[in-house]
Amino acid sequence: MVSGEVLSYAETVVAQCRNTAQNYTNIANCDNFGGIGYVLQYNFTALHVSPLYQTLADEALVRQALTDDTFNIQCTLDPLPITRLELNFGEAEDAFTAWFLVVLSFPFIAGAFATFVVTERESKAKHLQTVAGVEPSAYWVSTALWDTLNYQIPLWITVILMYAFSIDVLTTTERSVSSGVIMLLVLYGPAAAGFTYCVSFAFTSASLCNVVVIISGFLIGMGGPLTCFILILIGLDKGDPKPNLTLAADVITWILRFTPSFCLGKGLFNAINIDTFDYLEGKEVSAWSEPILLYEVIFLAVEGFVYLALAIQLDKWSTNPRAISTWRSLIKVLSFGSCYSRGSSSDAGGDITLALPEDDDVLAEEQRVLNGEANSDLIVISELRKVYSNGKVAVNRVSVGIKAGECFGLLGINGAVSTRLAAERDSQHIGLCPVLTQNSPILFHRARRVRCKC
Repeated sequence: MVSGEVLSYAETVVAQCRNTAQNYTNIANCDNFGGIGYVLQYNFTALHVSPLYQTLADEALVRQALTDDTFNIQCTLDPLPITRLELNFGEAEDAFTAWFLVVLSFPFIAGAFATFVVTERESKAKHLQTVAGVEPSAYWVSTALWDTLNYQIPLWITVILMYAFSIDVLTTTERSVSSGVIMLLVLYGPAAAGFTYCVSFAFTSASLCNVVVIISGFLIGMGGPLTCFILILIGLDKGDPKPNLTLAADVITWILRFTPSFCLGKGLFNAINIDTFDYLEGKEVSAWSEPILLYEVIFLAVEGFVYLALAIQLDKWSTNPRAISTWRSLIKVLSFGSCYSRGSSSDAGGDITLALPEDDDVLAEEQRVLNGEANSDLIVISELRKVYSNGKVAVNRVSVGIKAGECFGLLGINGAVSTRLAAERDSQHIGLCPVLTQNSPILFHRARRVRCKC
């Protein structure tokens, strides 16, 4: 009440603002503010700061208005209890770090698988085993068993750490989450090993193959599940559904499921966000439900056998000249290699043997082999041909039969090699005549009686 006139609260605070403008604001702004106001800025993680600061500010204003320094405002903070759903969402956010570390670290294990097999192939250690009689199936199965056995060490260390640090969203037995997570981790090792073996055939450098497997595994294992999850959240918005986005998520999911890293990342990510899928599905789902990790477990189990069988078959094809030629032709067509390599065949050397005359004894030996007269010989080579990837012909339709007890030497065009072979023959040593093509020995045959054709 001012001079017998009753004022409203807004009028009272505006009048008070005018009287104390020098302390808070200018007189022109008092009407705009409708009184005295203030803005609170606080750290969002400290939720109790806002009401406490508001209490102190209001208390200061009232004390000044009443000129009473003893006026006090009591603040009581009684937040609502955290619901089970809010608690699960919070735990899922905390478990994101654990999921990220697993998806980041496990591709390093797959990269280690690649390093060993590429190194053995390029160092010819695997070739020596093949020459000694080791079948491709025996080699790859034994390698897979060894890698799977070594995988058990990081696998169970990871499981122990999950329980030790109480990552409840991954270790809880509710809705069979723990069993599904452990099954994912167990099946990832054999599937990643077989997948890596198949990828390794595209590389000749062990370090490069290692890096590609690690980086691609991490990007697909992390980026794939996040992309699909975001598309599903937007597509299944109940207020504005977008079926095209959910369809895109399904297509991406089915394509990337053929990579073990994606299956591992998606299965673990869905497990920690299982409550979100309850909301999206409109019902409670378990870890073994189709939206969570059922298909991921199935794919990993199948990939462990399919990729191993494919690696064995690729190994057999890699020693088949016709398969290699077909594959290189396909790559050349897909990469439009014929457009820029048409004039480079002569530069690469081409078939230099076409410029060399055929000797009578060479033609006679070739005819003998082709007529089947050499079928009883110990070693029979019929129309052997070697062409390098650049088009250079190293061996052109060589046909020869070597009987038991003979030592046969096939020489290239290098005179130094002929000299060494002749000196070896003149020294009357027991014959060890190398079969050579373009300075590369491909066969050694020791015999009691020496007969070298130069």
